[in-house]
Amino acid sequence: MRKVLRATRPIVGRTAELADELNLPQPFTFEGFRAALEQHCHRRVILAATAMPSVAPSGVWLRTDSADYLHYDQQTSPFHRAHIFATLAAHL
Repeated sequence: MRKVLRATRPIVGRTAELADELNLPQPFTFEGFRAALEQHCHRRVILAATAMPSVAPSGVWLRTDSADYLHYDQQTSPFHRAHIFATLAAHL
């Protein structure tokens, strides 16, 4: 029998709080999302369309002393790009 995790509600609640803190743009734009991340993290955030080999992940987060770089496969759809950004932004 599978064990059901009971921590789901607190995680969902905290995730919603973080989304509210980000002050996401409405309507949503990638540039607005990037700007909200910069403001929230107090660091430069750069979204970089990158030619990714087929064996590479769809996105990569790189942190330097001066900025966070969110690289995504330049061939991906806007929907998948949003998913990649959300996944990578969770690291910030």
